[in-house]
Amino acid sequence: RARWVAENGIKRIRDILGNEFDTNENVLKAHLYAGYSNRMLGENVCFAVIDGGAREDFKLHFERAESYFTDAISIANNIGNQDLLYASTSGRASVRAALGDWTGAAADAATIPIDYTFEAVYSTNSARENNDWPPNSINRGEYSVWGTQWEGVNDPRLPQEVIYTSTNDTATAANGVTPWITQMKHETDADNIALSKGTEMLLIRAEMELRENQDFVAAMNYINQGRNHHGLGNLNAADISEAWGHLQDERGKDMWLEGRRFWDLRRWNEESGPANNTFLDERDNCVPIGQSELEMNPNL
Repeated sequence: RARWVAENGIKRIRDILGNEFDTNENVLKAHLYAGYSNRMLGENVCFAVIDGGAREDFKLHFERAESYFTDAISIANNIGNQDLLYASTSGRASVRAALGDWTGAAADAATIPIDYTFEAVYSTNSARENNDWPPNSINRGEYSVWGTQWEGVNDPRLPQEVIYTSTNDTATAANGVTPWITQMKHETDADNIALSKGTEMLLIRAEMELRENQDFVAAMNYINQGRNHHGLGNLNAADISEAWGHLQDERGKDMWLEGRRFWDLRRWNEESGPANNTFLDERDNCVPIGQSELEMNPNL
Protein backbone atom coordinates (compact mmCIF):
# COMPACT_ATOMS: atom_id res chain seq x y z
CA ARG A 1 0.00 0.00 0.00
CA ALA A 2 2.80 2.43 0.90
CA ARG A 3 4.49 1.85 -2.44
CA TRP A 4 1.23 2.35 -4.39
CA VAL A 5 0.48 5.56 -2.52
CA ALA A 6 3.97 6.86 -3.10
CA GLU A 7 3.93 6.04 -6.82
CA ASN A 8 0.39 7.18 -7.62
CA GLY A 9 -1.03 9.38 -4.94
CA ILE A 10 1.54 11.78 -3.45
CA LYS A 11 0.04 14.88 -5.07
CA ARG A 12 -3.46 13.81 -4.09
CA ILE A 13 -2.41 13.24 -0.49
CA ARG A 14 -0.72 16.63 -0.42
CA ASP A 15 -3.99 18.24 -1.50
CA ILE A 16 -5.95 16.38 1.17
CA LEU A 17 -3.55 16.89 4.07
CA GLY A 18 -2.50 20.45 3.31
CA ASN A 19 -0.06 21.70 5.95
CA GLU A 20 -0.15 18.35 7.74
CA PHE A 21 1.56 16.72 4.75
CA ASP A 22 5.05 17.70 5.89
CA THR A 23 4.57 16.28 9.40
CA ASN A 24 2.72 13.04 8.64
CA GLU A 25 4.60 9.85 9.46
CA ASN A 26 2.59 7.73 7.01
CA VAL A 27 3.53 10.13 4.20
CA LEU A 28 7.15 9.82 5.30
CA LYS A 29 6.93 6.03 5.04
CA ALA A 30 5.27 6.26 1.63
CA HIS A 31 8.17 8.35 0.32
CA LEU A 32 10.68 6.06 2.02
CA TYR A 33 9.30 2.85 0.49
CA ALA A 34 8.92 4.51 -2.91
CA GLY A 35 12.59 5.41 -2.70
CA TYR A 36 13.64 1.85 -1.95
CA SER A 37 11.27 0.45 -4.61
CA ASN A 38 12.80 2.69 -7.24
CA ARG A 39 16.31 1.86 -6.07
CA MET A 40 15.58 -1.83 -6.48
CA LEU A 41 14.25 -1.26 -9.98
CA GLY A 42 17.21 0.90 -10.96
CA GLU A 43 19.69 -1.69 -9.77
CA ASN A 44 18.13 -4.47 -11.82
CA VAL A 45 16.19 -3.37 -14.92
CA CYS A 46 17.50 -2.56 -18.39
CA PHE A 47 15.04 0.31 -18.91
CA ALA A 48 12.62 2.40 -16.90
CA VAL A 49 8.97 2.32 -17.96
CA ILE A 50 6.82 4.65 -15.87
CA ASP A 51 3.01 4.41 -15.82
CA GLY A 52 2.66 2.91 -19.30
CA GLY A 53 5.10 5.41 -20.81
CA ALA A 54 7.98 5.02 -23.20
CA ARG A 55 11.24 3.17 -22.68
CA GLU A 56 13.64 5.40 -20.69
CA ASP A 57 17.10 5.15 -19.18
CA PHE A 58 17.10 2.84 -16.16
CA LYS A 59 18.82 5.54 -14.10
CA LEU A 60 15.53 7.42 -14.07
CA HIS A 61 14.61 5.09 -11.20
CA PHE A 62 17.62 6.33 -9.23
CA GLU A 63 16.63 9.95 -9.90
CA ARG A 64 13.10 9.24 -8.68
CA ALA A 65 14.50 7.44 -5.64
CA GLU A 66 16.74 10.39 -4.76
CA SER A 67 13.74 12.72 -4.92
CA TYR A 68 11.60 10.45 -2.72
CA PHE A 69 14.41 10.01 -0.19
CA THR A 70 15.03 13.77 -0.08
CA ASP A 71 11.35 14.41 0.70
CA ALA A 72 11.44 11.67 3.33
CA ILE A 73 14.49 13.27 4.94
CA SER A 74 12.67 16.59 5.15
CA ILE A 75 9.61 15.05 6.80
CA ALA A 76 11.71 12.94 9.18
CA ASN A 77 13.48 16.10 10.31
CA ASN A 78 10.16 17.89 10.76
CA ILE A 79 8.71 15.19 13.00
CA GLY A 80 11.96 14.26 14.74
CA ASN A 81 11.98 10.59 13.68
CA GLN A 82 15.68 9.71 13.93
CA ASP A 83 15.34 6.09 12.84
CA LEU A 84 13.54 6.94 9.60
CA LEU A 85 15.88 9.87 9.05
CA TYR A 86 18.74 7.36 9.01
CA ALA A 87 16.73 5.06 6.71
CA SER A 88 16.04 7.89 4.26
CA THR A 89 19.57 9.29 4.34
CA SER A 90 21.28 5.92 3.89
CA GLY A 91 18.92 5.13 1.02
CA ARG A 92 19.78 8.44 -0.61
CA ALA A 93 23.49 7.79 -0.13
CA SER A 94 23.21 4.57 -2.13
CA VAL A 95 21.28 6.11 -5.03
CA ARG A 96 23.55 9.16 -5.16
CA ALA A 97 26.43 6.73 -5.54
CA ALA A 98 24.51 4.96 -8.31
CA LEU A 99 24.10 8.31 -10.08
CA GLY A 100 27.81 9.07 -9.77
CA ASP A 101 27.44 11.76 -7.10
CA TRP A 102 30.08 10.24 -4.87
CA THR A 103 30.70 13.43 -2.88
CA GLY A 104 27.00 13.70 -2.02
CA ALA A 105 26.81 9.98 -1.31
CA ALA A 106 29.74 10.11 1.09
CA ALA A 107 28.30 13.16 2.86
CA ASP A 108 25.04 11.29 3.48
CA ALA A 109 26.87 8.12 4.48
CA ALA A 110 28.95 9.97 7.06
CA THR A 111 25.81 10.71 9.11
CA ILE A 112 24.85 7.04 9.61
CA PRO A 113 26.05 5.12 12.72
CA ILE A 114 28.02 1.98 11.99
CA ASP A 115 25.53 -0.23 13.84
CA TYR A 116 22.43 1.12 12.07
CA THR A 117 20.29 -1.22 9.95
CA PHE A 118 17.03 -0.60 8.13
CA GLU A 119 15.33 -3.83 7.09
CA ALA A 120 12.62 -5.25 4.90
CA VAL A 121 10.34 -7.04 7.38
CA TYR A 122 9.32 -10.66 6.82
CA SER A 123 7.06 -12.99 8.77
CA THR A 124 5.63 -16.49 8.89
CA ASN A 125 2.11 -15.10 9.34
CA SER A 126 1.31 -15.97 5.74
CA ALA A 127 3.16 -17.26 2.66
CA ARG A 128 3.19 -13.84 1.03
CA GLU A 129 5.14 -12.48 4.02
CA ASN A 130 7.90 -15.14 3.80
CA ASN A 131 11.40 -14.26 2.64
CA ASP A 132 11.52 -17.65 0.82
CA TRP A 133 15.18 -18.37 1.54
CA PRO A 134 14.80 -21.56 3.65
CA PRO A 135 12.69 -23.54 1.13
CA ASN A 136 15.36 -23.20 -1.54
CA SER A 137 18.60 -23.27 0.42
CA ILE A 138 17.99 -25.06 3.72
CA ASN A 139 15.11 -27.42 2.92
CA ARG A 140 16.13 -28.40 -0.63
CA GLY A 141 19.65 -27.12 -1.17
CA GLU A 142 19.69 -26.20 -4.86
CA TYR A 143 20.66 -22.64 -3.93
CA SER A 144 24.04 -23.75 -2.61
CA VAL A 145 27.13 -21.87 -1.48
CA TRP A 146 29.04 -24.54 -3.38
CA GLY A 147 30.88 -23.23 -6.40
CA THR A 148 30.70 -19.58 -5.32
CA GLN A 149 33.65 -17.43 -4.31
CA TRP A 150 32.41 -17.58 -0.72
CA GLU A 151 32.46 -21.38 -0.37
CA GLY A 152 34.42 -22.30 2.76
CA VAL A 153 35.31 -18.70 3.63
CA ASN A 154 35.51 -18.27 7.40
CA ASP A 155 33.74 -14.95 7.96
CA PRO A 156 30.84 -14.17 10.34
CA ARG A 157 29.08 -12.35 7.48
CA LEU A 158 29.01 -15.56 5.41
CA PRO A 159 27.44 -18.18 7.72
CA GLN A 160 27.21 -21.51 5.92
CA GLU A 161 26.96 -25.19 6.72
CA VAL A 162 28.01 -28.27 4.78
CA ILE A 163 25.28 -30.91 4.84
CA TYR A 164 26.75 -34.40 5.23
CA THR A 165 25.46 -37.88 4.50
CA SER A 166 25.57 -40.67 7.06
CA THR A 167 28.97 -41.62 5.60
CA ASN A 168 30.34 -38.09 6.03
CA ASP A 169 30.26 -37.26 2.34
CA THR A 170 28.87 -33.92 1.22
CA ALA A 171 25.18 -34.48 0.58
CA THR A 172 23.54 -33.54 -2.70
CA ALA A 173 20.58 -31.19 -2.90
CA ALA A 174 17.04 -32.32 -3.71
CA ASN A 175 17.91 -32.24 -7.42
CA GLY A 176 20.37 -35.09 -6.79
CA VAL A 177 23.31 -33.19 -8.30
CA THR A 178 24.29 -29.98 -6.49
CA PRO A 179 26.68 -30.35 -3.51
CA TRP A 180 24.71 -29.12 -0.52
CA ILE A 181 26.36 -26.24 1.32
CA THR A 182 23.58 -24.16 2.76
CA GLN A 183 23.55 -20.51 3.72
CA MET A 184 22.71 -19.86 7.36
CA LYS A 185 22.17 -16.11 7.17
CA HIS A 186 18.42 -16.42 6.66
CA GLU A 187 17.52 -19.48 8.70
CA THR A 188 13.77 -18.88 8.84
CA ASP A 189 11.14 -17.33 6.58
CA ALA A 190 10.70 -14.62 9.22
CA ASP A 191 14.30 -13.35 9.01
CA ASN A 192 14.43 -9.74 7.91
CA ILE A 193 16.71 -8.58 5.08
CA ALA A 194 18.72 -5.37 5.29
CA LEU A 195 17.94 -2.56 2.87
CA SER A 196 20.58 -0.18 4.22
CA LYS A 197 23.11 -0.36 7.03
CA GLY A 198 25.97 1.53 8.55
CA THR A 199 28.67 -0.83 7.33
CA GLU A 200 27.51 -0.28 3.74
CA MET A 201 27.87 3.45 4.34
CA LEU A 202 31.54 2.95 5.26
CA LEU A 203 32.05 1.11 1.99
CA ILE A 204 30.42 3.96 0.08
CA ARG A 205 32.87 6.35 1.72
CA ALA A 206 35.73 4.00 0.85
CA GLU A 207 34.65 3.85 -2.78
CA MET A 208 34.41 7.65 -2.91
CA GLU A 209 38.02 7.89 -1.75
CA LEU A 210 39.14 5.50 -4.48
CA ARG A 211 37.15 7.26 -7.20
CA GLU A 212 37.42 10.92 -6.30
CA ASN A 213 40.71 11.16 -4.42
CA GLN A 214 42.61 8.03 -5.51
CA ASP A 215 43.40 7.70 -1.81
CA PHE A 216 43.66 3.99 -1.13
CA VAL A 217 44.96 4.55 2.41
CA ALA A 218 41.79 6.43 3.39
CA ALA A 219 39.68 3.83 1.59
CA MET A 220 41.29 0.98 3.52
CA ASN A 221 40.67 2.85 6.78
CA TYR A 222 36.91 2.84 6.09
CA ILE A 223 37.00 -0.78 4.96
CA ASN A 224 38.78 -1.83 8.15
CA GLN A 225 36.35 0.09 10.35
CA GLY A 226 33.62 -2.15 8.96
CA ARG A 227 35.67 -5.29 9.42
CA ASN A 228 36.54 -4.35 13.00
CA HIS A 229 32.82 -3.89 13.69
CA HIS A 230 32.38 -7.58 12.77
CA GLY A 231 35.35 -8.68 14.88
CA LEU A 232 37.66 -9.10 11.89
CA GLY A 233 41.25 -7.98 11.55
CA ASN A 234 42.58 -5.28 9.27
CA LEU A 235 43.35 -5.74 5.59
CA ASN A 236 46.30 -4.06 3.91
CA ALA A 237 46.69 -2.74 0.38
CA ALA A 238 49.95 -1.87 -1.34
CA ASP A 239 48.30 0.19 -4.06
CA ILE A 240 44.95 1.34 -5.43
CA SER A 241 44.43 -1.82 -7.48
CA GLU A 242 44.69 -4.02 -4.40
CA ALA A 243 42.36 -1.66 -2.52
CA TRP A 244 39.74 -1.98 -5.28
CA GLY A 245 39.92 -5.75 -4.94
CA HIS A 246 39.37 -5.53 -1.20
CA LEU A 247 36.46 -3.11 -1.65
CA GLN A 248 34.67 -5.39 -4.10
CA ASP A 249 35.15 -8.42 -1.87
CA GLU A 250 34.03 -6.55 1.24
CA ARG A 251 30.83 -5.29 -0.40
CA GLY A 252 30.08 -8.86 -1.46
CA LYS A 253 30.61 -10.21 2.03
CA ASP A 254 28.92 -7.39 3.90
CA MET A 255 25.74 -7.46 1.79
CA TRP A 256 25.66 -11.18 1.05
CA LEU A 257 22.17 -12.46 0.18
CA GLU A 258 20.63 -8.99 0.44
CA GLY A 259 19.86 -8.61 -3.27
CA ARG A 260 22.52 -5.99 -4.01
CA ARG A 261 25.40 -7.91 -5.62
CA PHE A 262 23.99 -7.86 -9.15
CA TRP A 263 24.07 -4.07 -9.23
CA ASP A 264 27.66 -3.96 -8.00
CA LEU A 265 28.79 -6.46 -10.62
CA ARG A 266 26.79 -4.63 -13.29
CA ARG A 267 28.29 -1.23 -12.62
CA TRP A 268 31.85 -2.47 -12.08
CA ASN A 269 31.65 -4.42 -15.34
CA GLU A 270 31.36 -1.09 -17.17
CA GLU A 271 34.48 0.33 -15.52
CA SER A 272 37.98 0.53 -16.92
CA GLY A 273 41.15 0.28 -14.88
CA PRO A 274 41.37 -1.32 -11.42
CA ALA A 275 37.62 -0.96 -10.76
CA ASN A 276 36.71 -3.27 -13.65
CA ASN A 277 35.07 -6.57 -12.70
CA THR A 278 34.76 -9.18 -15.45
CA PHE A 279 32.23 -11.53 -13.83
CA LEU A 280 29.38 -10.37 -16.10
CA ASP A 281 31.42 -10.55 -19.30
CA GLU A 282 29.30 -12.38 -21.90
CA ARG A 283 26.43 -12.57 -19.40
CA ASP A 284 23.13 -10.71 -19.21
CA ASN A 285 23.57 -7.64 -17.04
CA CYS A 286 20.01 -6.41 -16.52
CA VAL A 287 16.38 -7.56 -16.42
CA PRO A 288 14.55 -6.78 -19.69
CA ILE A 289 11.06 -5.30 -19.99
CA GLY A 290 8.51 -8.06 -19.36
CA GLN A 291 6.60 -9.57 -22.25
CA SER A 292 3.22 -8.57 -20.79
CA GLU A 293 4.38 -4.94 -20.59
CA LEU A 294 5.56 -5.08 -24.20
CA GLU A 295 2.22 -6.47 -25.31
CA MET A 296 0.02 -4.08 -23.29
CA ASN A 297 1.95 -0.81 -23.50
CA PRO A 298 1.34 1.03 -26.81
CA ASN A 299 4.40 3.22 -26.16
CA LEU A 300 6.79 0.28 -26.43
